[in-house]
Amino acid sequence: MSDVGDSKMCTFIYSVSCSIIAEILMIFGYSNNAWLVVHNPDSSEQFQRGLNDDCFKSDTIRCSPWCSYSNSTNGFPVPFHLVLPPSAAMYAALHIARILLVLQFMWFSFCILCCCNVKAELFANQYKNLVMYFSGSTGFFRFFFHFFSLCVSLLRMVFFTP
Repeated sequence: MSDVGDSKMCTFIYSVSCSIIAEILMIFGYSNNAWLVVHNPDSSEQFQRGLNDDCFKSDTIRCSPWCSYSNSTNGFPVPFHLVLPPSAAMYAALHIARILLVLQFMWFSFCILCCCNVKAELFANQYKNLVMYFSGSTGFFRFFFHFFSLCVSLLRMVFFTP
């Protein structure tokens, strides 16, 4: 094999490896419920809110979907019984995360298809600019999403009524 072929193969392997790592981190960030955590000062209990369910962490973890409780009757003890529903920013982060997960899986599937199919590789070479724009925009939106979610979690520490 030539040096050019080896270089392209190494570049492709590196690209797919980075894509797999990014997908794993994105899935972990999506399923992590401890974005915002409120501790009970009297015990080791915590209330956790992430993109998925709201969780009350004690000896046994109990979770319930967003807005499945009302402020007068819910299963969370004091001081977590007056939890407000998620903000619009959290809903936006949830939907952006879902879109980015789909885009990442589409890109990964496209990479594997190009690796295994000669016609797909020829298609990718023919529309190289379009493929690169898609790849670059997906990476940019992933960065923007992580920056946005970090800002939301830092600026939105108070999400329950005192």
